Amino acid sequence: ISQSISGIYNVFFAGNDLVEYLPLPFRNQEIFMSKILVVIFNTVPFTIPLLLIFIMTATRAGIFVVLGVLMAVLMYSLILSLLLYLCALIVFGLTKLTVFRAHQKIVMNVMLGLNAVLVLVGIYFMNRGSSSDTRTQVD
Repeated sequence: ISQSISGIYNVFFAGNDLVEYLPLPFRNQEIFMSKILVVIFNTVPFTIPLLLIFIMTATRAGIFVVLGVLMAVLMYSLILSLLLYLCALIVFGLTKLTVFRAHQKIVMNVMLGLNAVLVLVGIYFMNRGSSSDTRTQVD
């Protein structure tokens, strides 16, 4: 979520690059869609494990493989769109705050730092859990 929030903020608010795109032979809708695609491609690598979990759940449930993959992709698309919608609402809400306007760079750096800390804590707990009981685990 913090990666998506910082991505949406950087692409739509921090860039202020619409003036540079206006002389080019692109419509405003095309520029907007390209910015949305950049945010989606920024978020997808962090959420791909969710798609894999949906596919594995469908195969374990005994659903026909093609139907299971289609249902997993549909659910993944729905959750990804809801996640991006929620992050966009958070970003639009943050930009309305006067404290955020005064300290934009600090808040966005804290969001990126939060993302890095969460990744490191997750890796720590995964490694701690796997190395604590090596006698009973089988590779």
